[in-house]
Amino acid sequence: MTTTNVLKSLGASDIDTKELMTSLVNAVKEPRQKLIDKERKKADVAISSIALLKNALATFQSAATEVGSIGKLNKVSVTSSDSSVISAQKFGVGVARDGNYTVTVDQLATPDRKLASLTSAQLPLAADEIITVSRDSSSASINLKAGDTASDVVSKINSNSDLQALEINATLIATGDAASPYAFVLESQTGLTNRFSASTSAGGILNFNVLGARGDDAELTVNGVAITRASNIVTDAVAGLALQLNKADEGKAKQVTVATDSAAVIDNIQNFVDAYNLIREFLVEATGPKVEGDDVAGSLRSDVNARGVLNRIRSILISESSSKSGKITHWSSLGVSVDRNGVLQLDKDKFTEAFSSNPAAAIEALSSNASTPRIYSDSTVPSGLAGDLARAAYQMGKTTGLVDLMQKGFEGRLATAEKKQTNLDAYVEKISAQYERQFTALNAALSAFKTTQTQLERSLNLKKDN
Repeated sequence: MTTTNVLKSLGASDIDTKELMTSLVNAVKEPRQKLIDKERKKADVAISSIALLKNALATFQSAATEVGSIGKLNKVSVTSSDSSVISAQKFGVGVARDGNYTVTVDQLATPDRKLASLTSAQLPLAADEIITVSRDSSSASINLKAGDTASDVVSKINSNSDLQALEINATLIATGDAASPYAFVLESQTGLTNRFSASTSAGGILNFNVLGARGDDAELTVNGVAITRASNIVTDAVAGLALQLNKADEGKAKQVTVATDSAAVIDNIQNFVDAYNLIREFLVEATGPKVEGDDVAGSLRSDVNARGVLNRIRSILISESSSKSGKITHWSSLGVSVDRNGVLQLDKDKFTEAFSSNPAAAIEALSSNASTPRIYSDSTVPSGLAGDLARAAYQMGKTTGLVDLMQKGFEGRLATAEKKQTNLDAYVEKISAQYERQFTALNAALSAFKTTQTQLERSLNLKKDN
């Protein structure tokens, strides 16, 4: 591009050719550049808004998951009238119903134990021997060698894979008795079915005898029903509770009390309400009119999918629960409702009353009694009031989901704007080169004109002189 004022240098004109060339190029470039810049900014702002929308959806999904999971909803306080005999706590995904449970612990479950005592003179072992442990139709053989010490014997017993499968282990006890300082105890898990036998090969010295009572089941009554269990932790007698049997107190009833703690659930419900209102407020602003100085306002106004996100969530929110239970059929049954402005409101008193009066129904309606919302399944699988919303948020926010589709659309617009920029830059370079050639030709013509002018002036001056 020429950088000199050709006409001025020749004294032929007051025209600034550099300024003229710049003006001509800008006259072509500026209006197109403004359109490209506008398209690029619009796409950039929309992509940023979609990133905010993804974050808002993730927050909403997390909040819906908290109130769509039975473990998060089954908040109870559990007390015992005599924790030295029995204690209890919430367990599993079942719903522990409010009330008093009368429990009598008549007998604890016990393990089966076998004892073998040896003198110091009998160790290390003087000869090889084999210990055989049997339970029902299963057995394990432990091969001991001459020279094995007391710790060797215990180590070989406890490292035997067949014995591990029987859940039987050995313990070495120092008795303090000079005559028989070593005692080997084999012990099974608690319960009648875990009784076992232990014997040694002919001539062996590890002769195991029954130590105390043999393995037996726990015996208890729950609300007047007699039951037996192999363990002192009973998880299948009362739904949602684990009963810990600590001591037998035959014939003496104890009370286990369960009370729903709805206050512990309300905080999660409030977080859910806040998360919905946050995503609603964002989408209303992003799809609304443009506001000077506010990049978010109107940034997604042209995208029908953005409105579709809010419409989808609102539609599920006001629909009947896919796992309705009793009187709990809609969010409004629990005091959660949309006001005339579309804002979600929580009536805490109504929620407390509805939840406390029938927690099992409320939990089923909210979560379909799932340990976590079934977000990966299709929408025909019931997941409850909250679980269905968690699934919808996940489906829209995941890769290949609706929001991802929106982002790809604006990324395509941005790519188109960049292509237009490349084409414009090439066109500007082309016309700049064209103008430069034209002004170079003009420069040559004016130079020739200047030479001719000089020659004419010289010739005329010579004639005057003569």
